[in-house]
Amino acid sequence: MNNIADDLINKLNQLVEKQENKGVSNIDFKEKRKKHYNEYKMLQKLRKSGTLDDIDEEYKPDNKDSNCDNSNMNESEE
Repeated sequence: MNNIADDLINKLNQLVEKQENKGVSNIDFKEKRKKHYNEYKMLQKLRKSGTLDDIDEEYKPDNKDSNCDNSNMNESEE
């Protein structure tokens, strides 16, 4: 009879731990979601102001570089 009570107590403790862990992970998820949403809003503002397009132009690879990469890939495929 005592073993059944101990088993029940252990199972209840495990359930409580699982619920606590879910609460912690839910908070982490909400914080990450808020952070990414804020980054998304910032990107929208940059695009709207036109500054993000200027940054994109600076970091585009040259056509010569991309053609060289493509020709090397074609040779290795054959």
